[in-house]
Amino acid sequence: MKRLLTSVGALALVSALASGCKSKEETLYPEDLPPPVAETETVIYQDIYIETEEVMQASEENPDLVGVETLSNGDRVEVVTYVHTYPEAIETFPQVYWGGRYYYNVHGNFVFYSSYYHCWCYYWGPPAPLVYAWNYY
Repeated sequence: MKRLLTSVGALALVSALASGCKSKEETLYPEDLPPPVAETETVIYQDIYIETEEVMQASEENPDLVGVETLSNGDRVEVVTYVHTYPEAIETFPQVYWGGRYYYNVHGNFVFYSSYYHCWCYYWGPPAPLVYAWNYY
């Protein structure tokens, strides 16, 4: 009888090991869920250009102001005089072409030569489309 119980116990142990744990077979997610789908946001970049330029008087708030440019998206940006104090020529700095002219990234300022204002200039706070062009083109 002892031998029979040992055999039955061994058989039960073998069948338990062979079948594995039932909880490992169960899933936490129902099978009728649709497969996951990747979602992306589409960004459309439209070329924005300088629509108008106008001369402005310097003010106490902005003594280097030479003018204001209106962009094709309606934004207005202040243009200020740039005074170059670095030993390297402006043209040796990295450049990007945007809005019909070249801009040189001189230590974080987008410097350009304006034939309208007859001087080297930069924006008092660069317009977002120019920053976008610099970062992604």
